[in-house]
Formats: sequence, C-alpha cells, structure tokens
Amino acid sequence: MQIEGFWYYLFTGVFEAATIHYAVAKIFGPLIFGRGWCGYACWTAMVLDFLPYKEPNEPRRNLGWIRYITFAVSLIFVSGLFLAKVGNIERIMFLAFVIGNIAYYGTGIALAFAFKDNRAFCKYICPITVFLKPMSYFSMIRIKCDKEKCISCGKT
Repeated sequence: MQIEGFWYYLFTGVFEAATIHYAVAKIFGPLIFGRGWCGYACWTAMVLDFLPYKEPNEPRRNLGWIRYITFAVSLIFVSGLFLAKVGNIERIMFLAFVIGNIAYYGTGIALAFAFKDNRAFCKYICPITVFLKPMSYFSMIRIKCDKEKCISCGKT
C-alpha cells in the first residue's frame, strides 16, 4: 500500500489495517530501529536492493525536496476525491494503487540506473520518508559515526 492508501483509509475512518500498518512500519519501526528499518518495511526498497548499485559512487544530490511534492500530490489527490464526493472511489483507489506501484517501481529502477544508486528513489522521491525521517532521528537503536575514526566516506 502506498501513501494514497493511507490517506484513503484515514479519510474513510478505517483505523485498522492502514493506520496500524503505517504506525508500525513508518513511525514506530523507525523510532526503534532508525532508517535501517526502511529496507525491511518497504517492498519498493526491498526490490530496488536487487539492482546492481549497492554502494553509490557519487555524492548525494540536493533533490530531496521532490519527496515533499510527491507527499503533497498524494494528499491532494485523495482529499480531492473525498471533497468532490466522487462516486466509485474504491475503483479509483484500486487503479491508483496499481498505477502508483508501476510508477514507483519504474521511477525507482530508472533512478537507480541513472544515479547508479539502488536507493535513489528512497532518497529523492519517496513520500513515506516525510514520516520516516523525523522518527529515525530519535531512534533507540541507531548507527552512530565515531568522529575520530571517520574518513568522510559519506556512508552515514
């Protein structure tokens, strides 16, 4: 389920599957395990990890702002459907799920090859990191850099 599914279930008042999934996978998981949790809780990240670029060769680009646009577009899309009282919203959300998954995987694979980095989608486009990133800052089990041994390789 993508973030659109979360908004949909939240707006319909269903606080079971969607909300529990997001609470565990995107808030409490990162709060305990940090951003390392992402590869275990996200199917997109898991699939992208099969691509050949495990260690990025280039420094991280300044494109993280795109994730906020993706986040806003998903919220506006679903809230617009509810505000417009669109009929057959379940079918539209199912199509959004299918098309969204194709778009997420296609974009993720294209970015991985373009930037030679498996997690380029996660770093620049993924709207879930809007929730996940703040939680990982306060994680209980966090990989910390020993400043004295750091060689500034850019991995942390």
